[in-house]
Amino acid sequence: MRLLIIYLVQILVLSMATCAAQSNKLTETKLNTTPKDFKSLLIVGEGTVETRVFFESLAEQLQHKLKDKGIDSKYYFKGNDSALADKEIKKLLGENTDAVVYFEPIDSLHFAEIYYRKQIGIGLPSLGYPTVPRYSRKVGYKDVLNIEFIDLTNEPDMVWSAWLEVDGDFSHKAAFTDIRNLILVSWKNNKLIK
Repeated sequence: MRLLIIYLVQILVLSMATCAAQSNKLTETKLNTTPKDFKSLLIVGEGTVETRVFFESLAEQLQHKLKDKGIDSKYYFKGNDSALADKEIKKLLGENTDAVVYFEPIDSLHFAEIYYRKQIGIGLPSLGYPTVPRYSRKVGYKDVLNIEFIDLTNEPDMVWSAWLEVDGDFSHKAAFTDIRNLILVSWKNNKLIK
């Protein structure tokens, strides 16, 4: 029994040591002081394939919450063909878009291995099947993003900007909730949304 307890404690300590902490930080670089009442937004992301995977999940989270607040939003990922992307963005803007939120990566590190661990495998030695080791690998995403909120109601004007530092395991959609909330709280505090 004592040996079993020691074994369980070792497993607990190892699992805690290999867990990756998720850290997200939003640093505002330009603040808005004039209250705005936007009804429609275009969320535009730019970057590599890895960045696109991240942006699609974040944009989905943002769009869901913006819809709850009565704000219509669309998402577009700007690829490598700038001319084609600019044409697509112009189509999406139309006459009803009040603002564009532009996400641009600054840092170049994207996916990184957080840990790699050999685990005790499953086997049935009593039946002649050897124990086969299993391997566990956790991959995380790390980036620094520049976010610009551009008001299109009159002349295009950048009314808010920030740097978003993300670092963690984003394999579950729930991991994007913290980031979405950081952004939305900042927008609310800066009177960009209600």
